[in-house]
Amino acid sequence: MKKRATTIGFFVMLPAMFSLLTGYTQTKRIELSTKDSDKVAVAYEYSCKNNPAVELMKQVIAHKNENRIENRPAYKAKTYEKLTLALDEFDSNDTENQFIRLFPFLRNHTEASEFTGNPVLTLSLREKCSDKYFHRSPHWEKTIVTAERHIGVDESFDDNRTLTSNLEEMFKSINVLDNDITILQSKFVSPLSSVFALSYYEYEIVDTVVVDGISVVNLSFMPVNRQSYGFTGYLQVTLDGSYGLLKISMTTSRNINLNWVDKMCIVQSFNKMPDGTHAIGQEDIYAIFRTSAHAKPPLYAHLFRSFNYSDSVPEIPDSIAQITGKILVLPDANKRNAAFWLQHRPRSLSEQENQLDIVLVLLKDDPVYRGFMKILEVLVSGYIPTRFDKYKSYFDFGPVGSTFSSNLLEGFRLRIGGVTTARLHPQWFLGGYTAYGFKDKKWKYQLRLSHSFEPRKHHEQEWPVHNLTLTHRYDVYIPGAYSPFDDSDNLFYSLKPGVEETQMQYVRSSELRYAKEWRSNFSVNLWLRHTDNQAAGDLVAFATSTVGLQLRYAPDEKIHSGRDSKPSAFQLNKDAPVFTLSHQSGFKGIFGSDFSYNHSELNVEKRIWLSSFGYIDANLRAAKVWDKAPFPLLIFPNTNQSLFIRSGSFMLMRSMEFISDNYAAFFASYYSKGWIMHQIPLIKRLKLREVF
Repeated sequence: MKKRATTIGFFVMLPAMFSLLTGYTQTKRIELSTKDSDKVAVAYEYSCKNNPAVELMKQVIAHKNENRIENRPAYKAKTYEKLTLALDEFDSNDTENQFIRLFPFLRNHTEASEFTGNPVLTLSLREKCSDKYFHRSPHWEKTIVTAERHIGVDESFDDNRTLTSNLEEMFKSINVLDNDITILQSKFVSPLSSVFALSYYEYEIVDTVVVDGISVVNLSFMPVNRQSYGFTGYLQVTLDGSYGLLKISMTTSRNINLNWVDKMCIVQSFNKMPDGTHAIGQEDIYAIFRTSAHAKPPLYAHLFRSFNYSDSVPEIPDSIAQITGKILVLPDANKRNAAFWLQHRPRSLSEQENQLDIVLVLLKDDPVYRGFMKILEVLVSGYIPTRFDKYKSYFDFGPVGSTFSSNLLEGFRLRIGGVTTARLHPQWFLGGYTAYGFKDKKWKYQLRLSHSFEPRKHHEQEWPVHNLTLTHRYDVYIPGAYSPFDDSDNLFYSLKPGVEETQMQYVRSSELRYAKEWRSNFSVNLWLRHTDNQAAGDLVAFATSTVGLQLRYAPDEKIHSGRDSKPSAFQLNKDAPVFTLSHQSGFKGIFGSDFSYNHSELNVEKRIWLSSFGYIDANLRAAKVWDKAPFPLLIFPNTNQSLFIRSGSFMLMRSMEFISDNYAAFFASYYSKGWIMHQIPLIKRLKLREVF
């Protein structure tokens, strides 16, 4: 698959590479547009050979590593960032505006956008202050979050900070000196890339100006292929021999299909340090999101960051280097008062940003708004709190996605359950469910008692987990039908166009599990389990008693734990490699166990980026049963008969169609970001993307 991706990228970039190597000159006709003017057709000639802009860019790229702030032995930077989410084109006089009809008081809380000039209604504001430490050799980076603040309509359904973490992932800080720029979960070829820049972009010198006594060149750039994942903009480069970058401003083309992004602009300014390195001083990222070309109102996002570096190389104490993990949030980070934020903001909040708390009070007094937000909370978390304010709820019903389902053995299945919250007790949690099958006329149930060694804010699975859990369960089990994100009786997985599963069991199990997660993203699971498998369908009855151990390591992973000890399906960051090693042993004769066996399994996952040509989600698995064992204890490939795709499962295989005592499997999904579909006339208007 990687070879295929490389081949596609080669042919897409072939014309640009030919132009660069031969100095080929071509006349092009392009359309330039600005905010206040119509499109104007411009004809021009571009040549790579004897082009002073290209020669200058060669020098900029050759010197970029010398100019990096990372070229220092160490540095410390105080950073501030503010992320604002708003509704764009929010015309308070528009009689068709549904928001104004429902909430007329909103017409008094709009302001002009810095990006488009349109009226916007601010809905959410996030602020954060951090101290960033960098050490080159040995290499490590540490970030200590000293203050953070979140106010907005999305605050109530930001379950376990999943939304905040995903927004931080989408709007990561950008380093244009890298070969690739990661933004909005996509990679773009940087205009300063050491690999592709000169073949991917066209450069022109606009003018030369003097800034602080230094001659500075303004260069414009744009992608050779206007439909590729690249930027159009300009950059300022010094002519003092260092070829350092002073400023860059770049936008994405509307011709690309970028996750509902209608417009995006990135502006960065740099400061020259006393030692000659260039450090980013400020960064602004603007983005407009639309679900369709005429959808109103679009979502407007603005991220501002400022960086304050020490002029000299700091002496970083050993206590900083020894911090576990890359990011540490101080316990009192969310308790800073208004005076603190006034002192640490490099830019003052706008009038409407300062009045956001007033808007929220008015909205929360409206029953329509409260009802809508409560539905949204349930959809995101999967649980229904018993109090309107979920943080005051003692018990939450759920997960709602498993309330109704069906299968061949049970027919229509009805389930009700829930879990206690930290409001009842911050360290002891009780959960479970009861379910009834209308075809087999049997009740199923689960009861779970969990003790968290650390007090929790809301639920027991908050990261980092340190729990001891006792579970007793009686339910239906389908071998080889495991979902990594949801329960097997989730409603969506009941929709099966294929042949229904008949290899089922009634399982009665008791388990004692110890789970521990460290901030280094290393975790341990240790369990003792006794299981009685009762005959159902075509299977036989047997009993096992096992002890198991699982080790998991995911360096640099951002955690999005769900409330049922499963990873969140909403997790966007999947760049971190994940290594999982597990082993379980069964012992014959203990508590009536019928068999002795040993089962080991290894799993490795990684997202592999191919620059702007998309990415590959790769998964390598291997397992082995080390002893002679009956077929129910052997290995069943994970299957999926539903209409919905599950990662790492076989869609065209029935449960237990293949059984083995050892196996190795490789899964690879290539997402090419529309590189093929977007090159086909007319078809590209559908904004389809190909997946292999």
